[in-house]
Amino acid sequence: MKILTKACLLISCLLVVYYSSHAKGIKYGKFSKDEILLSECSYETDAVAVILSKTCVVDVSYRSIIYHHHVRIKILKEEGLDKANVELPYWRKDGLEKINSVKGQTINFDPDHGKEVTDLDGKSVFDVDLNESYGAVRFGMPNVKVGSIIEYKYALVSNFYSYLDTWYFQNDIPTYYSSIKVNIPESFRYNMVSFGQKLSAKYPSVSSNEWILSHLKSIKEEPYVNNYTDFIEQIRFQLTGYYKNGDGMAGGVEFVTVKSTWDKLASEYLKAFDFFGRKGYAKKIVEQILEGDENDWEKVEKIYDYVRNHVKWDGEYRLYPKKTPPKILEEKVASNSEMNYLLVLLLREAGIKAEPALTRTNNLGLLQTGYPLMSQFNQALAM
Repeated sequence: MKILTKACLLISCLLVVYYSSHAKGIKYGKFSKDEILLSECSYETDAVAVILSKTCVVDVSYRSIIYHHHVRIKILKEEGLDKANVELPYWRKDGLEKINSVKGQTINFDPDHGKEVTDLDGKSVFDVDLNESYGAVRFGMPNVKVGSIIEYKYALVSNFYSYLDTWYFQNDIPTYYSSIKVNIPESFRYNMVSFGQKLSAKYPSVSSNEWILSHLKSIKEEPYVNNYTDFIEQIRFQLTGYYKNGDGMAGGVEFVTVKSTWDKLASEYLKAFDFFGRKGYAKKIVEQILEGDENDWEKVEKIYDYVRNHVKWDGEYRLYPKKTPPKILEEKVASNSEMNYLLVLLLREAGIKAEPALTRTNNLGLLQTGYPLMSQFNQALAM
């Protein structure tokens, strides 16, 4: 037993050395002897599967941003077989993102290290709608069993430049090797913010365009922790500006600053829809609700009860209201933002100070105050 444990530990260490020294040489379909022999994660022996490598190369250009992903996983126990079911989410709204060039294979090895390769059938790759904003590509890797190595690669094509996708080095299973390389032209300027002790220790400055971490433990949900992803080793990127050709006869090159502020974000949000301008309609409704002799607290109670009793939630979470106030009360169903903003409109007409408020649910983690982006929010409330 001790000999077996030492052998597993040796293989694990060799894998770390292998990935560190052959980072640029990780090729699709090419496996080391250590990967084939690995049967246990030395630093997390109860792991049901392990990520052998997870890499991404990001190419930024004026035409689009392309994320080239490559993932390789080894199944160690029966409980790890669900890692063969893959879901790749993307932002489908307004056609800003799409996933293509999906390719995958499952490799099984016999005792003599001969291999059996089963390719992912393109007919098994499905594109599904998750909600009004997100879609996902789903597929199940074929012929997977304990000891299998599965790997897949794909390209995410994006036209969303405000920020690059956050790169999480850690996962819910151990990760031997994780890397991201970002190729950004001189004409673009991105701010990079890193989180995590390993990243800070290995990369104290931000001069690099490639970041590599290895020998990473899994990170899992814990009691009383709203979102464990807040504590994952990660890198985030936000666009601060870009250079473009100047206008007019003089021409030249000018720098365009695009980094938003919270005040600017709030202003742009409120200008995106016309909801709170229906004061005439709101006045008529408030006259039906109130008798005229209520104090402020009684006004709030009556208006709140009116909205609660006359409008039913349709189960949708939307940051932007689609229906007008008359339409909401006519149909008697509305999204979260429509219900809450109707409440704000009526309270204001009654002389109560009320504001629309955006927030995010606990499962999304802590709000990053240095990133004034709408994508951080998923709830619209009445304050």
